[in-house]
Amino acid sequence: MYGLVNKAFEQMVRQQFGADRWDAVRKIAGLEVELFLNMRHYPDEISYRIVDAMSQELEIPANELLRMVGRYWLQYTAAEGYGHLLSLSGTSVKEVLTGLNQLHTRIHLIYKHLEPPSFECTDISDGGLTLHYFSKRPGLAWFVIGLIEGLGQRFHTPMQIDQTQAREEGANHDIFRITFLSTTL
Repeated sequence: MYGLVNKAFEQMVRQQFGADRWDAVRKIAGLEVELFLNMRHYPDEISYRIVDAMSQELEIPANELLRMVGRYWLQYTAAEGYGHLLSLSGTSVKEVLTGLNQLHTRIHLIYKHLEPPSFECTDISDGGLTLHYFSKRPGLAWFVIGLIEGLGQRFHTPMQIDQTQAREEGANHDIFRITFLSTTL
C-alpha cells in the first residue's frame, strides 16, 4: 500500500487519541519508518501490522478501527489535496459508488503501482444499491463500510449498510446492500 494509507492511520490516531498513542503504536508495530511518504509504495504487511498495533494500544477491535479509518479517509485525503478527485466522481453517494472503478483509474495515473480493489453495483434504484467489493487484500471489508459511511456523511445521506456476503466466511468477494433512508440523493 502507498504511504498515504499509513499516514491516514497515523493522523487519525494522533488527532483522536494523541501523539503519545501513535508513538506507542509505532513501537508495537516495530516500525523503523518515522515518516511515511504519500507516493512511496510500502509492503501491505506494514499496514496490517499498524492495524494490529493500533488495536492492541487503543484496545479497540481491528474491525472497528478499520471502520473508523474508512470514515476518516475522505476528510484526510481531501486535506491532502485529493478532494477534487472525489468531487469529479459524483454529487451523491450513488454516483460515487457506481463510479468507484473510474475513480481508481484516475488515481492510478498518480500512483503507478496502485493495485486497487474493484467494485460492481447491482440492483440500483432510488432506494439503494448492492455493492460488490473485490480485492486481493483480505480483511478490509470494514474499511469499505467506513468509507461508505463517510460518503453518507459527506453527502448528507442517511443509510443502512448490511453485509450480505463476506469473504472472511469463505465467499469469493464481499457484498453490501446499501439502503438510502432518505430520497435526497
